[in-house]
Amino acid sequence: MDSAQGITKVAELVELGAPLAERDIASYRRLIEASDTLICELDLEGRFVKANAPMAKVLGAGPTELRQRSYLEFVHPEDRDGTESIAREMNARPGEVVAFRNRYVRHDGRVVWLAWQALSDREAGRVYALAQDVTARVQAEQAVVREHAAAAQAIADSESRLAEMSDHTPALVYIKDPEGRYLFVNRYYEAVMGRRRGELLGRTDREVLPAAVADLFASNEAQVRLRGGPVECEEVLPGGADGPRAFFSVKFPLRRADGTIVATCGISTDITRRRQAEAALLE
Repeated sequence: MDSAQGITKVAELVELGAPLAERDIASYRRLIEASDTLICELDLEGRFVKANAPMAKVLGAGPTELRQRSYLEFVHPEDRDGTESIAREMNARPGEVVAFRNRYVRHDGRVVWLAWQALSDREAGRVYALAQDVTARVQAEQAVVREHAAAAQAIADSESRLAEMSDHTPALVYIKDPEGRYLFVNRYYEAVMGRRRGELLGRTDREVLPAAVADLFASNEAQVRLRGGPVECEEVLPGGADGPRAFFSVKFPLRRADGTIVATCGISTDITRRRQAEAALLE
């Protein structure tokens, strides 16, 4: 039986007025004494009425010394407002188990996280609460959050460096998701295609480029997905007053650690002058 079930069972017994045999009372007393669960009884003003040994140990005061002291004295200052709000909510819903976590300051100054299951009994004028020390669990959760934040920052820094390098590269550079929506384009791509990043990001080629160009890109990028590897090709794109422009393109998949393709990257170098020179030599 977990803490919440235990509290609910006691509440049912109290509500139904079911008497507890001396044998049952002794069994519960032994169970409580052997448990490391923090158990306390408060009045409706939040003052300690009773506390078991583990609770007294965490707070650094004997059960007798705790009597008539408010539990808020021991709550971490940053958690007091939130804890008071939960207490008001609990008193407004008597008989209902409320679960929450907060920080307590031990007698030695160390901060501990406690996970509570508590209920208010208005008729008895008491609040009954059980708690477990979950400091290690919270610290592990916080470590995971810090790792994710560090990883996200590393990705952001990497993307920033990629954008900076790409913007100074005289080639078309773009990244698209598996549905063909643009995730990234460099400045050279904007200049050649005559489209700003804001017009391209989150959209597909068919939404922003001429149909012939969209079909050409789609055909070559389909080969990347089919082969699961890089594809080299030449792509002729409409130009301005100088006529069509030829590009040598390398398109390749970007994968997760498990090998799943998450995006397609393309790098296209303008080879128009080379093709013009080759044609002139042939003539």
